[in-house]
Amino acid sequence: MSIKGSIYNWRGSKDGDGRDPATNHYKGLVSFIADIRSARARELEEKRINKELANIRQKFKEGKLSGYDKKKYVCKLLYIYILGWNLDFGHLEAVNLISATKFSEKQIGYLAVTLFLHEEHDLLHLVVNSVRKDLVDHNELNNCLALHAVANVGGRAMGESLGGDVHRLLISPCVSLLPVLDICSKVRPGPLHHS
Repeated sequence: MSIKGSIYNWRGSKDGDGRDPATNHYKGLVSFIADIRSARARELEEKRINKELANIRQKFKEGKLSGYDKKKYVCKLLYIYILGWNLDFGHLEAVNLISATKFSEKQIGYLAVTLFLHEEHDLLHLVVNSVRKDLVDHNELNNCLALHAVANVGGRAMGESLGGDVHRLLISPCVSLLPVLDICSKVRPGPLHHS
């Protein structure tokens, strides 16, 4: 799949889960964001966030969530995290989304992992195999997501485990990866930096 085809896919066609991204705006997520933005006091924001965190925690505990639901709840966690709130759960669900077959779920998983995890995080070892799988995949979009994660999470362990796969992509003739590879090579010098 080319990047151009994927952008069309994201903007106007169905993502394989029966939802049209152009018309379905993740109503629960949009409603949650609107509630937070309309909170007139920090206490009201905190109350709404705590209510949502309790709901998400319960949904994750129950299990049996579709990929779409996992993605939706991880998006809410991302928003809460970006607002500056600490999260003590949801990291494993984000890691699991990386292994999804649907691009939109994989994309949210990678975004969450790059924000939630750091190079010393306990769950990082679970990410390495999924990242490797996406680095050697023939899908350029998966390659880009994996390279982005390596560049932003990085660390010695990840560099030592994935350096060869990243190097293979760095020397590949794939033109559409060149801007991403350029960014990745500048973001985290160290074990993955090849001159």
